[in-house]
Amino acid sequence: MKSILELQLAVMSDDKAGVHAVLDDIDRRTENEIFRRAGEHFGFETTEWNGRRIAFRPDLSRIFGYSDESGLRKLAERYDLEVVQLGWFGQNVRTKAIETFKIEGKVSRATFVTWQTFLLAGMVSTTDAADAIKIYLLQAEKSARIAAGTMDVLRDNSRMDSVSKVVNLISKAERIKTQQLRDFALRHIDDLLDGALNLPAQSDLFTGKE
Repeated sequence: MKSILELQLAVMSDDKAGVHAVLDDIDRRTENEIFRRAGEHFGFETTEWNGRRIAFRPDLSRIFGYSDESGLRKLAERYDLEVVQLGWFGQNVRTKAIETFKIEGKVSRATFVTWQTFLLAGMVSTTDAADAIKIYLLQAEKSARIAAGTMDVLRDNSRMDSVSKVVNLISKAERIKTQQLRDFALRHIDDLLDGALNLPAQSDLFTGKE
């Protein structure tokens, strides 16, 4: 299982394959539940379609502080994220969705997205509203390991395996070319491990600064 931190590192490194490696590893039932909880927390509706929890893209666009859907649409296109159109729904489900999400206009083209879009948008969006979502995602990762039950080196019985994962994450972070992003990633690794790395100010431990 992979973590939200690995997703963040993949995004920083512009590693599309790495992004999908994390997204594709998330358990479907876990994904549905955390998307439902996020909807309740931020005040947007979700529903299930073919066993997948989805949200109305215009609703999420507003949650992320966008003036229209283009931001999330371009994100989905860039990372080949799944989208669902209302026209694919059966008649009964379509009718319920129109009422639940208050859909107007050309309803057959109304577009829905999955947890993957919400999660990735939380990592890459730069609006003020997105900052609150990013904090929510990172706090949830730290407290519940929401992105598929990843490592906890202080409690994991397989300590050698855990140490290997930590080293791998640090190696990925150190390969980030931009110093500011590299420091940001290393600090988040230390935070994920509850300060177990005992980092000095910034990332001096890894840069060799005194």
